[in-house]
Amino acid sequence: MKRKSLYWICVFFLVFGCEKAQKQEAQGPKPGVFVLGSIVLFVYRAPSNHITNVALTGDFFGWKREGFPLSYDPAVNLWRISLALEPGMYQYKYILNGSVWTNDPYNPSVSPDGKGGLNSVLQVKP
Repeated sequence: MKRKSLYWICVFFLVFGCEKAQKQEAQGPKPGVFVLGSIVLFVYRAPSNHITNVALTGDFFGWKREGFPLSYDPAVNLWRISLALEPGMYQYKYILNGSVWTNDPYNPSVSPDGKGGLNSVLQVKP
C-alpha cells in the first residue's frame, strides 16, 4: 500500500510540478528585436552582471558612439528600448559599458561590418 501511494505522489509531482515549471519558462519577456509596425523594441540580456550600461547604435543613428541608452529592468534581468523607425533595412549594434561593441546575439540576421565583425540587421516593413 505504501509503495502504491508513493508511486502516485511521485507521478503527481512529476506531472504538475513539471507543468508548472514549463509554464513559467514560457511566460515573461524574452531578448531579441521585435518590429511592431513602425515601433521597434530592442530587448537585450547581458552576458554577465558586470555590464553596468547598454546603449544601441546603428545606421539609423549615424553609428554615434554614445548610442541610445537602454533601460535596465532588474526584475527580469533585461535591457530595453523602443524606437520609431521609418520603413527600411537597418544595421545596428549594442555598446556595452561604453566601449564594447557587439552584434545582437538574439537576432540571427547579420551582415559583415567591414571591420572583421558583424552588424545585426532588421527590416521595418511599410
